[in-house]
Amino acid sequence: MSIASSAASTRSVSFQGQELTVDEMLETIVREVQGCLNSLHVSLRNLAALEEQEVDPDEDYKEAVALEDATIDLTDVINALLKDLIPVVADLRGPPPSKEARAWWTAHKAARKTELARAKAERKAEEQAAKEAKKEAKGLPDVAE
Repeated sequence: MSIASSAASTRSVSFQGQELTVDEMLETIVREVQGCLNSLHVSLRNLAALEEQEVDPDEDYKEAVALEDATIDLTDVINALLKDLIPVVADLRGPPPSKEARAWWTAHKAARKTELARAKAERKAEEQAAKEAKKEAKGLPDVAE
């Protein structure tokens, strides 16, 4: 048994209101996320397959809405599960062991915050550009005729 697996089987963390070993927490979160991802995959495949069958447009639409709801719900669950990991990871990392490490950590967090804000601004600009391009495309006459 390695040192890491030994520590993971004895160290406890608080996760979803329970005290679990690190091993138990990791098994729980990964199993739940994998299950949700599998269900999400099935839901998206079924939604895509609806286009091919076209039996009853009204019933197909209702089924599409139900699959959309399931997809949104699964996405919310996955996001919540992954968000729950953030404090656990911080707990596992622990506090800086020295003043030098604390200074480095403070600088690292500031640089990371700046980089994440820049990336978010880039994504927002790209989304806005795509939205404007889509809006422009709708205004153009159909030249395929």
